[in-house]
Amino acid sequence: MSMLDTREFLEETRRRLSTVRDRAMRRHKFAQIIARLPDSDACDVIEAVYLDAVLQQPPGRLLLENLAYLDDLEAALGRPRMAEMYRLSVETGYHFVGEILSPPAPEFPAVLPEGHRDLADLSLGEKKSLARRPSEVTIEKVMLEPNAGVIRILLNNPRTLLKHVLFIAARRPNYYQVLEQIFLHRKWSRHYEVRRALAGNPYTLPGIVIVTVPLLTSQDLERMEFGRNLNASLVQNTLALRRELLGDAPIRQRSDEDLADMERTADEHLLHLLEDERNKELVREFHLDMEPDSDPEPSDAN
Repeated sequence: MSMLDTREFLEETRRRLSTVRDRAMRRHKFAQIIARLPDSDACDVIEAVYLDAVLQQPPGRLLLENLAYLDDLEAALGRPRMAEMYRLSVETGYHFVGEILSPPAPEFPAVLPEGHRDLADLSLGEKKSLARRPSEVTIEKVMLEPNAGVIRILLNNPRTLLKHVLFIAARRPNYYQVLEQIFLHRKWSRHYEVRRALAGNPYTLPGIVIVTVPLLTSQDLERMEFGRNLNASLVQNTLALRRELLGDAPIRQRSDEDLADMERTADEHLLHLLEDERNKELVREFHLDMEPDSDPEPSDAN
């Protein structure tokens, strides 16, 4: 029988990692800490971290981000131990350990995202140079670039605003590498609206979605619960657990009319991220697909 005091262990781990400023190093150290535990204790700790996050409680909520990347755990544990811990999690009936240890594959867009036509003939180096410029008009063009390296530079541009980042985070279709740059960015990833947009984008890496969904409010999760393009199963499990542990009443089943209304609201929200008429026209011009599972439709000539 395990003698590990999980709560005390999580508090001590949080204290140790709070002094590490670099996020990648924190993930690496957390994986090493997990690797020193017996398999059953490691599963207990991972599950406790996730349950804390689901309930919006520290210290697990503060440690959850360290579970976003399977590579860190795999390097520390090795594939045989990972497989054994996954088997143990299934047998023991954990809610989330298995999802973290074996996330689904990322979704690749069937229709490839395109950059702004004015930048089509530029080299990658020229696009990166433009991403550093302070002009808002230039930023509005560069933010359509599907290259993660260009977007990484744009995110560091001091003239880049939250509305630009939200546009990129919500854009569909998109490459997961582009969305990953937002999650990894120390400044922009702190914004709740950004985390919500990433969690709701079907092209975000599953590992990132897994550690982002529990940080959202129940109200936002309820809006995502029946979405066709979202990680609906994970959202539903998170909400069900909150309702079970916190006594929240389940919401009513939504009708087709409710779902259509939510989709219209999402479309309107993305259009309003860019405030003036020129930017709204830019969105319409590129027909940003809010329904990635459907075929693109021609624009309305009227």
